[in-house]
Amino acid sequence: MKFVPIAGFIVSLMMSIAHAETIWIEGEKPAKSTMNRHPWWYDQVKKDQLSGGDWISNFAEKKPAGEAEYSVTAKDGGKFEFWVRANPTATKLSFRLNDADWKPIEFEKNARDAANIAGDGKLDLRFIAWAKVGSVELKRGANTIRFRMHSDNSNHGGLDCFVLSTEPFTPRGILKPGETPKASPSFDKDWFAFDPSADKFGSSSAIDLRFLNEKVAGEQGFIAAKDGHFVHSQTDEPVRFWAVNGAAAKSRDELKREARQLAKYGVNLVRLHGPMFDKRGEVDPAKIQRAFGCRNEGEFSEWSMRDGHSWVDRSALRFESEEPGKPASFVHPAMDPKYDNKPSMISETTWNRPNRHRSEAPLYLAAFGALQDSDCIVHFAKDGVDWSVKPGYFMQPWTLTAPTQLGQFPAAALIYRRGLVKTGDVMADVTLDVEDLLKLGGTPLPQDAAFDELRLKDVSQGTTLKPGQRTDPLVHYVGRT
Repeated sequence: MKFVPIAGFIVSLMMSIAHAETIWIEGEKPAKSTMNRHPWWYDQVKKDQLSGGDWISNFAEKKPAGEAEYSVTAKDGGKFEFWVRANPTATKLSFRLNDADWKPIEFEKNARDAANIAGDGKLDLRFIAWAKVGSVELKRGANTIRFRMHSDNSNHGGLDCFVLSTEPFTPRGILKPGETPKASPSFDKDWFAFDPSADKFGSSSAIDLRFLNEKVAGEQGFIAAKDGHFVHSQTDEPVRFWAVNGAAAKSRDELKREARQLAKYGVNLVRLHGPMFDKRGEVDPAKIQRAFGCRNEGEFSEWSMRDGHSWVDRSALRFESEEPGKPASFVHPAMDPKYDNKPSMISETTWNRPNRHRSEAPLYLAAFGALQDSDCIVHFAKDGVDWSVKPGYFMQPWTLTAPTQLGQFPAAALIYRRGLVKTGDVMADVTLDVEDLLKLGGTPLPQDAAFDELRLKDVSQGTTLKPGQRTDPLVHYVGRT
Protein backbone atom coordinates (compact mmCIF):
# COMPACT_ATOMS: atom_id res chain seq x y z
CA MET A 1 0.00 0.00 0.00
CA LYS A 2 2.91 2.34 0.61
CA PHE A 3 3.87 2.17 -3.08
CA VAL A 4 0.44 3.01 -4.49
CA PRO A 5 0.76 6.84 -4.32
CA ILE A 6 4.17 6.68 -6.04
CA ALA A 7 2.86 4.34 -8.73
CA GLY A 8 -0.18 6.56 -9.15
CA PHE A 9 2.05 9.59 -9.53
CA ILE A 10 4.20 7.85 -12.16
CA VAL A 11 1.15 6.75 -14.13
CA SER A 12 -0.29 10.26 -13.94
CA LEU A 13 3.02 11.75 -15.09
CA MET A 14 3.29 9.30 -18.00
CA MET A 15 -0.27 10.07 -19.08
CA SER A 16 0.48 13.79 -18.92
CA ILE A 17 3.59 13.35 -21.07
CA ALA A 18 1.75 11.11 -23.49
CA HIS A 19 -1.06 13.62 -23.96
CA ALA A 20 1.24 16.62 -24.50
CA GLU A 21 1.26 17.52 -28.18
CA THR A 22 2.69 20.40 -30.19
CA ILE A 23 1.96 20.75 -33.89
CA TRP A 24 4.14 23.18 -35.91
CA ILE A 25 3.16 23.78 -39.53
CA GLU A 26 5.03 25.87 -42.09
CA GLY A 27 3.00 28.52 -43.87
CA GLU A 28 4.78 27.95 -47.20
CA LYS A 29 3.54 24.33 -47.32
CA PRO A 30 -0.25 24.48 -47.75
CA ALA A 31 -2.36 21.64 -49.12
CA LYS A 32 -4.19 24.19 -51.30
CA SER A 33 -3.59 27.87 -52.04
CA THR A 34 -4.96 30.80 -54.05
CA MET A 35 -2.22 33.22 -52.89
CA ASN A 36 -0.65 35.74 -55.29
CA ARG A 37 2.91 36.70 -54.44
CA HIS A 38 4.17 40.19 -55.24
CA PRO A 39 6.74 39.82 -58.04
CA TRP A 40 9.43 42.25 -56.85
CA TRP A 41 8.78 44.05 -53.52
CA TYR A 42 6.52 42.65 -50.78
CA ASP A 43 7.99 39.15 -51.08
CA GLN A 44 11.60 40.38 -50.82
CA VAL A 45 12.24 39.49 -47.18
CA LYS A 46 15.04 38.11 -44.99
CA LYS A 47 14.24 34.44 -45.31
CA ASP A 48 16.81 33.43 -42.69
CA GLN A 49 14.43 35.02 -40.16
CA LEU A 50 11.56 32.82 -41.27
CA SER A 51 10.77 29.32 -40.02
CA GLY A 52 11.67 26.83 -42.74
CA GLY A 53 13.41 29.57 -44.70
CA ASP A 54 10.29 30.98 -46.39
CA TRP A 55 6.70 32.16 -45.92
CA ILE A 56 3.50 32.29 -47.94
CA SER A 57 2.35 35.77 -48.91
CA ASN A 58 -0.33 37.58 -50.84
CA PHE A 59 -0.27 41.00 -52.50
CA ALA A 60 -2.61 41.52 -55.43
CA GLU A 61 -4.51 44.76 -55.96
CA LYS A 62 -7.12 43.57 -58.44
CA LYS A 63 -7.55 39.98 -57.32
CA PRO A 64 -9.74 38.49 -54.56
CA ALA A 65 -8.46 37.68 -51.08
CA GLY A 66 -5.80 35.00 -50.96
CA GLU A 67 -6.54 31.75 -49.14
CA ALA A 68 -4.45 28.79 -48.00
CA GLU A 69 -5.62 25.44 -46.62
CA TYR A 70 -3.64 23.15 -44.31
CA SER A 71 -4.16 19.59 -43.10
CA VAL A 72 -3.66 19.16 -39.35
CA THR A 73 -3.53 15.76 -37.68
CA ALA A 74 -4.05 15.57 -33.90
CA LYS A 75 -3.06 12.38 -32.11
CA ASP A 76 -5.67 13.08 -29.46
CA GLY A 77 -8.54 15.51 -29.76
CA GLY A 78 -9.00 18.29 -27.25
CA LYS A 79 -8.16 21.89 -26.46
CA PHE A 80 -5.07 23.41 -28.08
CA GLU A 81 -3.43 26.81 -27.79
CA PHE A 82 -3.39 28.36 -31.26
CA TRP A 83 -0.57 30.73 -32.32
CA VAL A 84 0.36 32.22 -35.68
CA ARG A 85 3.51 33.96 -36.91
CA ALA A 86 2.42 36.35 -39.61
CA ASN A 87 2.61 39.89 -40.94
CA PRO A 88 0.94 42.16 -38.34
CA THR A 89 1.26 45.47 -40.20
CA ALA A 90 -2.10 46.86 -41.37
CA THR A 91 -3.21 43.35 -42.26
CA LYS A 92 -6.48 41.47 -42.02
CA LEU A 93 -5.97 37.76 -41.44
CA SER A 94 -8.82 35.34 -40.69
CA PHE A 95 -8.95 31.59 -40.08
CA ARG A 96 -11.49 28.82 -40.35
CA LEU A 97 -11.23 25.54 -38.43
CA ASN A 98 -12.96 22.61 -40.10
CA ASP A 99 -16.55 23.68 -40.84
CA ALA A 100 -16.72 26.55 -38.34
CA ASP A 101 -17.25 30.18 -39.34
CA TRP A 102 -14.39 32.47 -40.35
CA LYS A 103 -12.86 34.33 -37.41
CA PRO A 104 -10.51 37.34 -37.49
CA ILE A 105 -7.06 37.15 -35.88
CA GLU A 106 -6.27 40.13 -33.64
CA PHE A 107 -2.75 41.48 -34.12
CA GLU A 108 -3.04 45.02 -32.79
CA LYS A 109 -3.37 43.85 -29.18
CA ASN A 110 -1.65 40.48 -29.40
CA ALA A 111 1.49 40.95 -31.52
CA ARG A 112 4.62 39.53 -29.86
CA ASP A 113 8.27 39.16 -30.80
CA ALA A 114 7.98 41.56 -33.75
CA ALA A 115 10.83 41.82 -36.26
CA ASN A 116 11.51 43.80 -39.41
CA ILE A 117 12.14 41.27 -42.18
CA ALA A 118 12.32 43.70 -45.13
CA GLY A 119 15.15 42.55 -47.37
CA ASP A 120 16.40 46.12 -47.75
CA GLY A 121 15.88 46.95 -44.05
CA LYS A 122 13.29 49.64 -44.76
CA LEU A 123 10.46 50.39 -42.32
CA ASP A 124 7.39 49.48 -44.34
CA LEU A 125 4.78 46.70 -44.28
CA ARG A 126 7.26 43.83 -44.12
CA PHE A 127 7.24 42.88 -40.46
CA ILE A 128 6.64 39.52 -38.80
CA ALA A 129 5.23 38.81 -35.33
CA TRP A 130 3.66 36.08 -33.23
CA ALA A 131 0.07 36.38 -32.05
CA LYS A 132 -1.97 34.13 -29.81
CA VAL A 133 -5.23 33.40 -31.61
CA GLY A 134 -6.77 31.70 -28.57
CA SER A 135 -7.87 28.18 -27.70
CA VAL A 136 -9.39 25.87 -30.29
CA GLU A 137 -10.88 22.38 -30.13
CA LEU A 138 -9.30 19.86 -32.50
CA LYS A 139 -10.86 16.57 -33.47
CA ARG A 140 -8.83 13.43 -33.01
CA GLY A 141 -7.24 12.67 -36.35
CA ALA A 142 -7.68 14.86 -39.43
CA ASN A 143 -8.54 18.58 -39.20
CA THR A 144 -8.48 21.41 -41.69
CA ILE A 145 -7.41 25.00 -41.05
CA ARG A 146 -7.83 27.71 -43.68
CA PHE A 147 -6.35 31.21 -43.65
CA ARG A 148 -7.64 34.19 -45.60
CA MET A 149 -5.64 37.38 -46.31
CA HIS A 150 -8.05 40.24 -46.99
CA SER A 151 -6.37 43.49 -46.02
CA ASP A 152 -7.59 46.83 -47.35
CA ASN A 153 -4.25 47.39 -49.09
CA SER A 154 -4.12 44.90 -51.97
CA ASN A 155 -5.22 42.04 -49.68
CA HIS A 156 -1.64 41.93 -48.45
CA GLY A 157 -0.50 39.45 -45.84
CA GLY A 158 2.15 36.88 -45.02
CA LEU A 159 2.13 33.67 -42.96
CA ASP A 160 5.38 32.15 -41.72
CA CYS A 161 4.03 29.30 -39.61
CA PHE A 162 1.39 28.39 -37.03
CA VAL A 163 1.43 26.30 -33.85
CA LEU A 164 -1.15 24.24 -32.00
CA SER A 165 -0.12 23.02 -28.56
CA THR A 166 -1.73 21.34 -25.58
CA GLU A 167 0.94 22.93 -23.36
CA PRO A 168 1.64 26.66 -22.79
CA PHE A 169 3.62 27.91 -25.78
CA THR A 170 6.19 30.70 -25.59
CA PRO A 171 7.10 32.27 -28.96
CA ARG A 172 10.85 32.61 -29.57
CA GLY A 173 11.21 33.71 -33.15
CA ILE A 174 11.82 30.73 -35.43
CA LEU A 175 12.84 28.41 -32.58
CA LYS A 176 10.59 25.42 -32.02
CA PRO A 177 9.85 24.06 -28.53
CA GLY A 178 12.97 22.35 -27.17
CA GLU A 179 15.33 24.07 -29.61
CA THR A 180 18.10 26.33 -28.29
CA PRO A 181 19.61 29.36 -30.01
CA LYS A 182 22.90 28.83 -31.79
CA ALA A 183 25.79 30.69 -30.19
CA SER A 184 27.53 33.27 -32.33
CA PRO A 185 30.88 32.01 -33.73
CA SER A 186 32.52 35.07 -32.16
CA PHE A 187 31.58 33.93 -28.64
CA ASP A 188 34.00 31.81 -26.65
CA LYS A 189 33.06 28.63 -24.83
CA ASP A 190 32.22 30.49 -21.61
CA TRP A 191 29.14 32.07 -23.20
CA PHE A 192 25.77 30.35 -23.31
CA ALA A 193 22.29 31.19 -24.55
CA PHE A 194 19.97 32.65 -21.91
CA ASP A 195 16.74 30.95 -22.89
CA PRO A 196 14.73 29.77 -19.87
CA SER A 197 11.46 27.94 -20.31
CA ALA A 198 8.13 29.54 -19.45
CA ASP A 199 7.78 30.23 -15.72
CA LYS A 200 5.14 28.04 -14.07
CA PHE A 201 5.41 29.98 -10.79
CA GLY A 202 5.91 26.91 -8.65
CA SER A 203 5.92 27.14 -4.86
CA SER A 204 9.53 25.93 -4.61
CA SER A 205 11.11 29.04 -6.12
CA ALA A 206 13.74 30.60 -3.86
CA ILE A 207 13.39 34.04 -5.45
CA ASP A 208 9.61 34.46 -5.42
CA LEU A 209 8.83 37.76 -3.62
CA ARG A 210 5.06 37.59 -4.08
CA PHE A 211 4.73 37.45 -0.28
CA LEU A 212 5.96 41.05 -0.01
CA ASN A 213 2.81 42.34 -1.72
CA GLU A 214 -0.73 42.49 -0.39
CA LYS A 215 -3.03 39.71 -1.56
CA VAL A 216 -4.91 42.40 -3.46
CA ALA A 217 -3.62 45.93 -3.88
CA GLY A 218 -5.51 48.25 -1.54
CA GLU A 219 -6.17 45.55 1.04
CA GLN A 220 -4.75 47.88 3.71
CA GLY A 221 -6.44 50.96 2.29
CA PHE A 222 -5.49 53.61 -0.21
CA ILE A 223 -1.92 54.85 -0.42
CA ALA A 224 -1.54 58.12 1.48
CA ALA A 225 1.29 60.54 2.29
CA LYS A 226 2.33 60.87 5.91
CA ASP A 227 5.50 62.26 7.51
CA GLY A 228 7.25 62.45 4.17
CA HIS A 229 6.51 58.86 3.08
CA PHE A 230 3.87 56.73 1.39
CA VAL A 231 1.77 54.69 3.84
CA HIS A 232 -1.17 52.30 3.77
CA SER A 233 -4.02 54.52 4.95
CA GLN A 234 -5.65 51.89 7.19
CA THR A 235 -2.49 50.81 9.01
CA ASP A 236 -0.08 53.76 8.60
CA GLU A 237 2.53 51.17 7.59
CA PRO A 238 5.18 52.78 5.34
CA VAL A 239 5.62 51.34 1.86
CA ARG A 240 8.33 51.77 -0.73
CA PHE A 241 7.51 51.08 -4.37
CA TRP A 242 9.87 49.12 -6.60
CA ALA A 243 8.10 49.83 -9.85
CA VAL A 244 8.17 49.53 -13.63
CA ASN A 245 6.79 51.55 -16.50
CA GLY A 246 4.52 49.09 -18.32
CA ALA A 247 2.86 46.68 -18.44
CA ALA A 248 3.65 45.02 -21.77
CA ALA A 249 0.81 42.47 -21.99
CA LYS A 250 -2.09 43.35 -24.25
CA SER A 251 -4.56 40.55 -23.57
CA ARG A 252 -6.21 39.76 -20.25
CA ASP A 253 -4.60 36.32 -19.96
CA GLU A 254 -1.15 37.69 -20.73
CA LEU A 255 -1.63 40.58 -18.30
CA LYS A 256 -2.52 38.12 -15.54
CA ARG A 257 0.68 36.17 -16.22
CA GLU A 258 2.80 39.32 -16.41
CA ALA A 259 1.37 40.66 -13.15
CA ARG A 260 2.34 37.39 -11.45
CA GLN A 261 5.80 37.63 -12.98
CA LEU A 262 6.28 41.19 -11.71
CA ALA A 263 5.11 40.26 -8.22
CA LYS A 264 7.57 37.37 -8.18
CA TYR A 265 10.43 39.71 -9.02
CA GLY A 266 9.54 42.19 -6.29
CA VAL A 267 7.51 44.79 -8.20
CA ASN A 268 4.61 46.39 -6.32
CA LEU A 269 3.63 49.26 -8.61
CA VAL A 270 3.12 49.59 -12.36
CA ARG A 271 3.18 53.02 -13.99
CA LEU A 272 0.85 53.05 -17.00
CA HIS A 273 1.58 55.50 -19.80
CA GLY A 274 -1.23 57.19 -21.67
CA PRO A 275 -4.72 58.49 -20.94
CA MET A 276 -7.46 56.43 -19.33
CA PHE A 277 -10.06 57.95 -21.67
CA ASP A 278 -11.02 57.79 -25.35
CA LYS A 279 -10.88 60.49 -28.06
CA ARG A 280 -14.12 62.04 -26.77
CA GLY A 281 -12.77 62.38 -23.26
CA GLU A 282 -14.93 59.57 -21.91
CA VAL A 283 -13.46 57.03 -19.47
CA ASP A 284 -12.33 53.93 -21.38
CA PRO A 285 -13.43 50.83 -19.39
CA ALA A 286 -10.92 48.61 -21.23
CA LYS A 287 -8.00 50.80 -20.14
CA ILE A 288 -9.28 50.94 -16.57
CA GLN A 289 -9.58 47.13 -16.60
CA ARG A 290 -5.96 46.97 -17.78
CA ALA A 291 -4.92 49.03 -14.77
CA PHE A 292 -6.78 46.68 -12.45
CA GLY A 293 -5.21 43.64 -14.15
CA CYS A 294 -2.15 44.02 -11.89
CA ARG A 295 -4.17 44.68 -8.75
CA ASN A 296 -4.78 40.99 -8.05
CA GLU A 297 -1.04 40.47 -7.60
CA GLY A 298 -0.83 43.26 -5.05
CA GLU A 299 0.50 45.83 -7.52
CA PHE A 300 -0.77 49.39 -7.54
CA SER A 301 -1.10 51.48 -10.71
CA GLU A 302 0.04 55.03 -11.41
CA TRP A 303 -0.73 56.87 -14.65
CA SER A 304 1.32 59.36 -16.66
CA MET A 305 1.04 61.36 -19.86
CA ARG A 306 4.71 61.93 -20.73
CA ASP A 307 7.92 60.01 -21.12
CA GLY A 308 11.52 60.82 -22.01
CA HIS A 309 14.83 59.12 -22.45
CA SER A 310 18.55 59.50 -23.12
CA TRP A 311 21.54 57.21 -23.63
CA VAL A 312 25.27 57.42 -22.95
CA ASP A 313 27.61 54.43 -22.75
CA ARG A 314 29.31 55.01 -19.40
CA SER A 315 29.62 53.56 -15.91
CA ALA A 316 28.04 55.29 -12.94
CA LEU A 317 30.16 53.30 -10.50
CA ARG A 318 33.33 54.58 -12.16
CA PHE A 319 32.05 58.18 -12.26
CA GLU A 320 32.69 58.28 -15.99
CA SER A 321 32.01 61.52 -17.86
CA GLU A 322 29.68 61.72 -20.86
CA GLU A 323 32.73 62.48 -23.00
CA PRO A 324 35.66 60.04 -22.94
CA GLY A 325 38.81 61.51 -21.48
CA LYS A 326 37.04 64.20 -19.50
CA PRO A 327 37.43 64.47 -15.69
CA ALA A 328 35.38 62.17 -13.44
CA SER A 329 31.73 63.18 -13.07
CA PHE A 330 30.33 62.87 -9.55
CA VAL A 331 26.74 63.76 -10.44
CA HIS A 332 24.37 61.08 -9.18
CA PRO A 333 22.11 59.38 -11.77
CA ALA A 334 19.58 58.54 -9.06
CA MET A 335 19.78 61.55 -6.75
CA ASP A 336 16.40 62.06 -5.15
CA PRO A 337 15.97 65.05 -2.79
CA LYS A 338 12.77 65.35 -0.78
CA TYR A 339 10.75 68.54 -1.13
CA ASP A 340 8.60 70.02 1.64
CA ASN A 341 8.53 66.71 3.55
CA LYS A 342 6.59 65.00 0.74
CA PRO A 343 7.19 61.48 -0.61
CA SER A 344 9.69 61.31 -3.45
CA MET A 345 9.50 59.38 -6.70
CA ILE A 346 11.90 58.78 -9.57
CA SER A 347 9.34 58.27 -12.32
CA GLU A 348 11.64 56.96 -15.08
CA THR A 349 15.17 55.63 -14.88
CA THR A 350 17.33 53.02 -16.56
CA TRP A 351 20.71 52.27 -18.07
CA ASN A 352 19.91 52.04 -21.79
CA ARG A 353 20.96 49.44 -24.30
CA PRO A 354 23.54 49.08 -25.70
CA ASN A 355 25.30 50.46 -22.62
CA ARG A 356 27.78 47.75 -21.63
CA HIS A 357 27.37 48.77 -17.96
CA ARG A 358 23.62 48.04 -17.80
CA SER A 359 24.09 45.42 -15.10
CA GLU A 360 24.94 48.21 -12.62
CA ALA A 361 21.41 49.59 -12.65
CA PRO A 362 19.20 47.40 -10.39
CA LEU A 363 21.60 47.11 -7.44
CA TYR A 364 22.81 50.70 -7.83
CA LEU A 365 19.25 52.05 -7.71
CA ALA A 366 18.28 49.75 -4.85
CA ALA A 367 21.27 50.64 -2.67
CA PHE A 368 21.28 54.39 -3.24
CA GLY A 369 17.49 54.56 -3.31
CA ALA A 370 17.42 53.02 0.17
CA LEU A 371 20.29 55.24 1.35
CA GLN A 372 18.44 58.38 0.19
CA ASP A 373 15.13 57.06 1.56
CA SER A 374 13.43 57.35 -1.84
CA ASP A 375 9.79 56.32 -1.75
CA CYS A 376 9.42 55.03 -5.30
CA ILE A 377 11.80 54.02 -8.08
CA VAL A 378 10.21 53.35 -11.48
CA HIS A 379 12.30 51.41 -14.00
CA PHE A 380 11.81 52.15 -17.69
CA ALA A 381 10.41 50.15 -19.40
CA LYS A 382 8.65 46.80 -19.09
CA ASP A 383 7.89 46.14 -22.75
CA GLY A 384 7.95 42.35 -22.89
CA VAL A 385 6.21 39.51 -21.09
CA ASP A 386 8.92 36.97 -21.88
CA TRP A 387 12.72 37.14 -21.65
CA SER A 388 13.91 38.85 -24.79
CA VAL A 389 16.55 41.33 -25.92
CA LYS A 390 14.08 43.11 -28.17
CA PRO A 391 10.50 42.20 -27.26
CA GLY A 392 9.10 45.41 -28.72
CA TYR A 393 10.65 46.59 -31.97
CA PHE A 394 10.55 50.31 -31.16
CA MET A 395 11.38 49.91 -27.45
CA GLN A 396 14.61 47.94 -27.75
CA PRO A 397 16.92 50.51 -26.05
CA TRP A 398 14.96 50.44 -22.79
CA THR A 399 13.79 46.85 -22.39
CA LEU A 400 13.79 45.54 -18.82
CA THR A 401 13.02 41.90 -19.57
CA ALA A 402 16.67 40.93 -19.80
CA PRO A 403 18.92 39.14 -17.29
CA THR A 404 20.93 42.33 -16.62
CA GLN A 405 17.76 44.09 -15.45
CA LEU A 406 14.77 41.98 -14.41
CA GLY A 407 17.11 39.10 -13.63
CA GLN A 408 18.52 41.09 -10.70
CA PHE A 409 15.18 42.40 -9.48
CA PRO A 410 14.56 39.86 -6.68
CA ALA A 411 17.80 40.75 -4.86
CA ALA A 412 17.52 44.47 -5.64
CA ALA A 413 13.84 44.72 -4.68
CA LEU A 414 14.48 42.95 -1.38
CA ILE A 415 17.33 45.35 -0.54
CA TYR A 416 15.24 48.39 -1.36
CA ARG A 417 11.81 47.41 -0.01
CA ARG A 418 13.10 45.81 3.20
CA GLY A 419 15.61 48.62 3.86
CA LEU A 420 18.61 46.29 3.96
CA VAL A 421 20.74 49.35 3.21
CA LYS A 422 20.33 51.78 6.10
CA THR A 423 18.88 55.22 5.41
CA GLY A 424 21.59 57.88 5.57
CA ASP A 425 21.66 61.07 7.64
CA VAL A 426 20.47 64.39 6.22
CA MET A 427 23.51 65.90 4.51
CA ALA A 428 21.94 69.07 3.11
CA ASP A 429 18.82 70.98 4.17
CA VAL A 430 18.13 73.83 1.76
CA THR A 431 15.45 76.52 2.02
CA LEU A 432 14.10 77.52 -1.39
CA ASP A 433 11.84 80.35 -2.53
CA VAL A 434 8.66 79.06 -4.16
CA GLU A 435 8.63 81.83 -6.76
CA ASP A 436 12.17 80.98 -7.81
CA LEU A 437 11.20 77.34 -8.14
CA LEU A 438 8.21 78.18 -10.34
CA LYS A 439 10.53 80.20 -12.56
CA LEU A 440 12.89 77.19 -12.81
CA GLY A 441 15.57 79.17 -11.04
CA GLY A 442 17.29 76.01 -9.90
CA THR A 443 18.72 74.99 -6.53
CA PRO A 444 22.21 74.70 -5.02
CA LEU A 445 21.89 70.92 -5.35
CA PRO A 446 23.59 69.48 -8.46
CA GLN A 447 21.03 68.97 -11.22
CA ASP A 448 23.23 67.57 -13.98
CA ALA A 449 22.06 63.97 -13.74
CA ALA A 450 18.46 64.65 -12.73
CA PHE A 451 17.27 65.47 -16.25
CA ASP A 452 17.46 63.74 -19.59
CA GLU A 453 18.21 65.71 -22.75
CA LEU A 454 14.52 66.53 -23.29
CA ARG A 455 13.77 67.92 -19.82
CA LEU A 456 17.15 69.66 -19.51
CA LYS A 457 16.00 72.10 -22.21
CA ASP A 458 13.41 73.45 -19.75
CA VAL A 459 16.06 74.54 -17.26
CA SER A 460 17.22 78.16 -17.35
CA GLN A 461 20.60 78.47 -19.08
CA GLY A 462 23.43 80.97 -18.70
CA THR A 463 23.53 81.11 -14.90
CA THR A 464 27.06 81.41 -13.51
CA LEU A 465 27.65 79.76 -10.16
CA LYS A 466 30.06 81.31 -7.70
CA PRO A 467 32.16 79.30 -5.21
CA GLY A 468 30.01 78.09 -2.33
CA GLN A 469 26.72 78.34 -4.27
CA ARG A 470 26.65 74.70 -5.33
CA THR A 471 26.39 71.81 -2.90
CA ASP A 472 29.05 69.13 -3.19
CA PRO A 473 27.52 66.36 -5.37
CA LEU A 474 29.08 63.69 -3.13
CA VAL A 475 26.36 64.32 -0.52
CA HIS A 476 24.05 62.08 -2.54
CA TYR A 477 26.44 59.15 -2.15
CA VAL A 478 26.41 59.25 1.64
CA GLY A 479 23.00 60.47 2.78
CA ARG A 480 19.79 62.38 2.24
CA THR A 481 18.95 65.87 0.98
